[in-house]
Amino acid sequence: MRGNVFNAPVQRQRPPCLQAGAGHAQYSGAVFSPSAASPEATSVLSERLQAVTEALAAAQTQSEVFAVVLTPALQALDARAGAVLLVDEDGTQLRVAARHGYDEGAHTLWQDGPLDGNVPAGDALARREALFFEQEGELLRAHPELEARMGGQAAVATAVLPMFLDQRPLGTVILDFKEPHHFTPAEQRFLRILAAQCAIALGRAGLMTDLQRQVEVRAARAVTEARAQEAFVAFTEAVGTQTHVPTLAQQAIEVLRARFPHSNVSYYAYIPAAGRWQAQNWSDNHSAAQQAMITAGFPADTPIFEEVLRTRQPVFRDAWNPQQEGIDHTQEFGTGATVPLLVNGEVRGIVGMADRHQQRWTEPDRALVRAVARGLTLALERAEQARRLETQNAELEARTLALERFAELARSQESRPEVLIRRAQTAVTELLGEGFAVYYELDGPVWRLRSQVGSPEDVTIQHSLDSALPYDTVQNFRIPWESGAPFYQDAYDPALDHGVPGVEALASTAALPVRVGGQLRGMFGYSLKVQRPWTRADRATLDTAVSSLGLSLERAGRSRALEEERASLDAFVAFSEAVGAETDTVRLAARAVDVLRTRFADCSGGYYGCEGDRWTLQTWTADLDERPIFLAALRAGLPSDTPFIAELLRTHAPMFIERWDAADERVKHSEVYGTVAAYPVVAGGQMRGFFTIGLKTTAQWTDRDRAIFRSVGRGLDLAVERAEQASRQARQAAELDARSRALEGFADLTRDLSVEGDPYVLIQRAQAVVLSLLPEGYALYFEPQGDRWVLHSQTGDLRSPALQAAADAGLPFEEANNLLIPYRSGAPYYQDQYARDTDHLDELVAHLGASATLPVMVNGQPRGVFAVVLFGGVRRWTRPDQAALESVVRSLGLALERAEGVALLAERTRELERSNAELEQFAYIASHDLQAPIRSVASFAALIDQRYGEGLDERGRLYLRQIVESGEHMKRLVDDLLAFSRVHTERRPLSPVDAAAVFDRVAGRLQGEGPGAAVTRGPLPVVMVDAQQLDQLFQNLLGNGLKYARPGVPPCIQVTAEPDGPNWRFAVQDNGIGIEPQYFERIFVIFQRLHGRERYEGTGIGLAVCKKIVERHGGRLWLDSTPGAGSTFFFTLPAA
Repeated sequence: MRGNVFNAPVQRQRPPCLQAGAGHAQYSGAVFSPSAASPEATSVLSERLQAVTEALAAAQTQSEVFAVVLTPALQALDARAGAVLLVDEDGTQLRVAARHGYDEGAHTLWQDGPLDGNVPAGDALARREALFFEQEGELLRAHPELEARMGGQAAVATAVLPMFLDQRPLGTVILDFKEPHHFTPAEQRFLRILAAQCAIALGRAGLMTDLQRQVEVRAARAVTEARAQEAFVAFTEAVGTQTHVPTLAQQAIEVLRARFPHSNVSYYAYIPAAGRWQAQNWSDNHSAAQQAMITAGFPADTPIFEEVLRTRQPVFRDAWNPQQEGIDHTQEFGTGATVPLLVNGEVRGIVGMADRHQQRWTEPDRALVRAVARGLTLALERAEQARRLETQNAELEARTLALERFAELARSQESRPEVLIRRAQTAVTELLGEGFAVYYELDGPVWRLRSQVGSPEDVTIQHSLDSALPYDTVQNFRIPWESGAPFYQDAYDPALDHGVPGVEALASTAALPVRVGGQLRGMFGYSLKVQRPWTRADRATLDTAVSSLGLSLERAGRSRALEEERASLDAFVAFSEAVGAETDTVRLAARAVDVLRTRFADCSGGYYGCEGDRWTLQTWTADLDERPIFLAALRAGLPSDTPFIAELLRTHAPMFIERWDAADERVKHSEVYGTVAAYPVVAGGQMRGFFTIGLKTTAQWTDRDRAIFRSVGRGLDLAVERAEQASRQARQAAELDARSRALEGFADLTRDLSVEGDPYVLIQRAQAVVLSLLPEGYALYFEPQGDRWVLHSQTGDLRSPALQAAADAGLPFEEANNLLIPYRSGAPYYQDQYARDTDHLDELVAHLGASATLPVMVNGQPRGVFAVVLFGGVRRWTRPDQAALESVVRSLGLALERAEGVALLAERTRELERSNAELEQFAYIASHDLQAPIRSVASFAALIDQRYGEGLDERGRLYLRQIVESGEHMKRLVDDLLAFSRVHTERRPLSPVDAAAVFDRVAGRLQGEGPGAAVTRGPLPVVMVDAQQLDQLFQNLLGNGLKYARPGVPPCIQVTAEPDGPNWRFAVQDNGIGIEPQYFERIFVIFQRLHGRERYEGTGIGLAVCKKIVERHGGRLWLDSTPGAGSTFFFTLPAA
């Protein structure tokens, strides 16, 4: 198929061929380009293109553009016919916009259809390239199903030219030919430019059409607006002085009747009791049946009413259909309309209208109806504003009265919250009357009653008020708490407070969240004893009361905060003084928590230290003693993967967690806190601990509170760091002293390794060293054997015959945890007080105190357990103690490793001596016993040939030659094998050897072995080698280079050397037959050959000998090779 795009030819230069030496062919490439058009043809196309460009400039419509484009294109290329296909607005379909040259009614391939790659037009647009099909059948080979899908017949040759406008696919220009057609570069260029000009012209025509349409629309709109304005002015004059809604509606009806004399007009309002839109005013030309129908009203789902309520836009019906609209007695009407009257976004009324004479609403008529409705809406809004003003005056009066009552509350110097809340409740009760007031605060998951003025008549309700109300189910409080807005119920819904007894008797309720300093503090509730709507005045009273209460509580809180701040400053000064002198971390942390407690009265706090993999509470505020379950959980410790602890460990930075969520943070029983802060205590780059405080009534941290918290934390950080440094210095001094004493005492262990091979003697010496550094006790060493721990060494008396007997008998492997734990973990196991049940020895160990068991590691594996037990009571294993024990046991492990190494070395030396003796014996046998029979066979075969050769036929002489040749090959094989074994058995001392002199001797011996061979070298160094083995190395490598020469190519071998660190790297390069890469490793294996002996003589041992010689000198032998070009063998030898 040839459906590709012909672009301008691009010259491509092939890379030069690589030469592989003699015998390799060289290649070159040729570049082809399409034939060019004649200058005359190009000139004609240019003239046509110029003419088309000028004609397109004057084209105003799509039809004019198509006429200008298709005719020149067909004439210029002698095409049969052409078409233009355009992409629709959605970009998913192609439609035929123009055809030219096709027979009338002909069914062509170019039809409307989907825009995809299965048709040539879609393919060209997707590829953004023109497609040229020059020969018959090329189009169908590119799109085999095209004729079947389109029902037409393909042309002989076809050009498909895509059009784009601003990178957007616009369509394609199609040209069909009756004969095969070769598209020259000039023709291709002509067609591409023609398609681009067509796209630009179509874009311009589209813009002109859109502009003309906009002008017409604007002109019509101007006329409509003028008529609407006239109607609006007339109606405004009619209703300018009236605010009574029925009167305004009747005047609107009269205006519309004057304009539309054959119409019925009605004004509808929604009547909740009836649940229908009922006519309030109507024109007097309604029939009795129609009047009865409109006064009875229409339900909201009546189609024309449903649409106007849903869209809040006027609805105009042409060709009125009573059955479709569901309205009886309206068969006489031709059109209908409903127009909503919107006040504050709500539909307050609907103007309905039906006309008998017209079948279609004109735009001016629609505008007039809208104008009248707009005027009526404005009048309704003015009436609404008047009503609202009256309500606002009543509300203002209520607010003024409330403010007067709360002025005394605001002026009060009272700072006790409970008193302020009760005064606000009393004031509201006096202003509203007939009800009772409550105030609740959230306590974890429940609401708790803090204050109440007045009481309900039902004792069941009072009992419910006194109990804890669940936050999740009491929606009457939850809704305003979460929304932050008052929640009024004119008729209380008991379903909102599911599960609360007696609430069915409540009438009207109000719940208002109390904010203090911008934060939610509690819930102010009021319940009326008689059900009635909450008036604006009622709401104003409650809003003012709760707002004033919040301000009073905020002012009282500030007063308390000033007092608390003075106390916290005093405590901070005391803490700062303590920081300068105190070094105990826990006591400093307790001081820090006290400082924060004086600043945050409602806080809980404490300091946590690390114990194993948990962080345990070590000092805390007194309020936690009142919550024993929570305190026990904190003292038991929180894991390191607790979210806020993990964040502290990662960042080493303070955290302020607002809106604390106990479930998310995985800290049980902490739901009472609104916000939590945590400060990591870091020393030496490690988090040593952290302290936290949780606030119960605060959900956010102020900048000042954050600064105070950080200041306390920094003070504690500095003190802990200073204490850590002092402790570290003392600990390091003690550890250094302990290690020094341990190492001095242990020196004897390693001094006599050359003469002492018994490991248990070494262990007993280690036990003596350890006991000399510790209080009175004893040391034991156990090793596992089968299912028991066996005692191998003991120093000191166990002071209990029964315990001694148990130790001597061996301890059960799985039950002796004091031994099992360090053995399996690989880490020391310390007990400040030996637990009796550790090894299930019970009363036998009652007299024991501290214990330490350490694994003895030999070559990375545990060999046994070194145990030290002290008499007496509890004794803490200090870091110096641990350092001394671990140093001795670690040194013991190394000493045991060395002892094993000495024994292993002696054994390997004996093995090597025995192996060398065997190899020497083999060498003797190979050089004497094996060679003698071989020589005899060869000699006798030669004698037979001399004496009886003439009497033998050709086959007999052939057999004799094979015997002689096989004997000679066997001799060479034995000689090479002997040489291979002697590489290690005959080890002569290494000495500086001139590699150049050795090479020259070998090259001299090889002269004449290869016809026309050239064996050369560059400068060669002096190396530290066995001279005889270097001679053999050169002999084998150079001999191989001569042996494996290419037929007809004289061998050429070059030896060079260059420095390679402490070695010299030699290269032996030849131009032989080369080696395939997959055989690079195989050729160094003894007896491995790549060719038969009939082609290349050899035993397959030479390169194995070379590899062994190089490795004996600590070097490496490898190669690089190209089949048919030669090989290079590299090897390294130590420099002299």
